[in-house]
Amino acid sequence: SNENKTQGWIFLIGDGFHNFVDGVSIGGAFLISPATGFITAIAISAHDLPQEVGEFGVQIRSGFTKKQTLIRNIVASFTTIIGAVFTYQFGASLDLPIGYIYGGVAGFLLYIALSDIIPSIHRTEKARLGVQTIMLFVGIIIGATIGTLGHKYIDSNHHNHEQHDSKISVEKKIFLNS
Repeated sequence: SNENKTQGWIFLIGDGFHNFVDGVSIGGAFLISPATGFITAIAISAHDLPQEVGEFGVQIRSGFTKKQTLIRNIVASFTTIIGAVFTYQFGASLDLPIGYIYGGVAGFLLYIALSDIIPSIHRTEKARLGVQTIMLFVGIIIGATIGTLGHKYIDSNHHNHEQHDSKISVEKKIFLNS
């Protein structure tokens, strides 16, 4: 029906916006360091893969053919690349406030989790501790583990860069004073 296709289009536009925000996160992470960028890309991919499978089903139920759904989802996915490239390319020259970007993105993802994912689990889960709830906890544990390990790795590299940068500054001062 036409109403279902409208719902499918609205869903697809929302997916494109979500993917763009994911791209901004990835691009901003690469501005911090390549290690942060890779960890962020992996985390976002792990978050998006199951979601994209579910979105494929919604598009099919909305009345789109498999070919239409595949093409439209690929096009919507390109907004991730656009967001990442734009943020990375212009982020340094525009002096973007990376902390605010991450705060906004974290709030956006937390909002989605609390307003959409958890309520849908409560509606569809039959048992008090069903498969979806267990998978939510597994995802939280994996995310916390990757975040902790990644933070330790990035933090140690960040300190090495600071030490290296301070040595360069000292060498510049010595050179300029001579």
